[in-house]
Amino acid sequence: MEMVFLTALGVGGATVIGALIGFIFKKTSHKFSDIVLSFAAGVMLSAAVIGLILPSLVAMFGIFMFKNAFEAIPVEVMEAARMDKAKNRTIMLKIMVPMISPVIITHFITSFISNWNEYYWVLVMTNSESLRTLPVALRGLLQVDEGVPQWNVAMAGTMIQLAPILLMYIFASGKIKTAMVGDRKIKI
Repeated sequence: MEMVFLTALGVGGATVIGALIGFIFKKTSHKFSDIVLSFAAGVMLSAAVIGLILPSLVAMFGIFMFKNAFEAIPVEVMEAARMDKAKNRTIMLKIMVPMISPVIITHFITSFISNWNEYYWVLVMTNSESLRTLPVALRGLLQVDEGVPQWNVAMAGTMIQLAPILLMYIFASGKIKTAMVGDRKIKI
C-alpha cells in the first residue's frame, strides 16, 4: 500500500510541477528560468516519505518535456488569448494544457514507470521496512541464507509489480505514439 501511495503522490506531483515549470520556461525570460532550473536540479531530502517523493517532483526529464511542448505552441496563441483579456492561469489551464495532452499522458506514464520501479533510491534513502517498496521487497525474497529461494513467490511478486505498468501501456499506447510522432497518421 505504501508503494501505491508513494507512486501516486510522486507521479501526480511531478506532472503538475513539470507542467508549471515548463509553462514558466515558455513565458518568462531566461534569467528567471535559470533560477527555477537550479532549484529543480538541487532539491534533495533524506530518510522520510518526503525524501522519497520530492526528487521525483522536480525530475528534469519532465521539466524539459513540458518546456519543449509549450515552446512548440506558437506565440500567437498566447497573444490572441491576451487580446481577449485572458489571465495567465486561464491561458495555461484552458488553452495550453489541452494542446499538450499527449505530452501530459506520456509524462504520466514514464513518471509512473520510474516511480513504480524505483529500487536504488528507496534502498539508499530508507532505513525502515515499512517505507520500502515492492522492488526492494522482491530482492529480499531472493536473498536467503541457506536453501533455495522461493522462485514461485518471487515470480508472483514480479507479475504483481508488472501488471499496472502493462495495463497502463495497453490503454495509453495511442497517446504515447501521438506525443512522440505528432498528430500525423503514421502506421506503426
